[in-house]
Amino acid sequence: MSPGEIALFSCPLKCVVDYPVISRSLRDLHHGHDHTSHSCGLHALENGLGYPDLNELQKNMRPLDFEFELLKVEEVDTYEKELWQMNPEEMLANVPRYHEEGNKLFKEGKILEAEKKYANGIGCLKHLQIKERPGTETWVDLDNQQIPLLLNFAQCKLNQGEYQVCITHCTEVLEKIDGADNVKALFKRGKAYAFGMDEKECRQDFERALQLDPTIKSAVEKELRELAVRQKQRDAELSKHLKGMFSGF
Repeated sequence: MSPGEIALFSCPLKCVVDYPVISRSLRDLHHGHDHTSHSCGLHALENGLGYPDLNELQKNMRPLDFEFELLKVEEVDTYEKELWQMNPEEMLANVPRYHEEGNKLFKEGKILEAEKKYANGIGCLKHLQIKERPGTETWVDLDNQQIPLLLNFAQCKLNQGEYQVCITHCTEVLEKIDGADNVKALFKRGKAYAFGMDEKECRQDFERALQLDPTIKSAVEKELRELAVRQKQRDAELSKHLKGMFSGF
């Protein structure tokens, strides 16, 4: 093929029965999402794949046509492989590199670029993990390696004001076998709740974090003071708005 040319591949049903689940995993890796905890076909049928088109295809499997357009040709070793192009050895070897590069970018203030690196590291580990039996030594090790990357990814989202995404990733850490008492996850999630004005959940996380690590008391008190200021500002704006609504009566 030459750049600009298009090729069409027609695949019989027996060759594409796993396509919906595989496609879901590739989409999740691209978007940095986590839907890889259980990926068998039966689970997908019962709970869905998270994408309407794939849910429909999973219920009504049929032969598929795949269309490929060659955009450009790059020499080997002149580009960085996408996750789906890597073998397991390459994925495992790239995790610390993604982590280190993400940290460097974060320190430089390049939050979006750092987020992508952390997501790549998480994606590699999750892709490797789904090939292992849950609870085995290898599975647990891959699970634990995700924790610092998830926390860094959550911090990127917190910095960008994406509080719910931050909460989701911190919760994932806290639900892991070795993450239940992770102070950083509790503190980051507490901050995200605070910015979302969810005082009850915020205080619960901060109190638990303080029980585990009393040295963060001043940091927690600072966050609670800032929360109180935001609450006063919110209440003042609401009061002003309500007065304006009823001033004509």
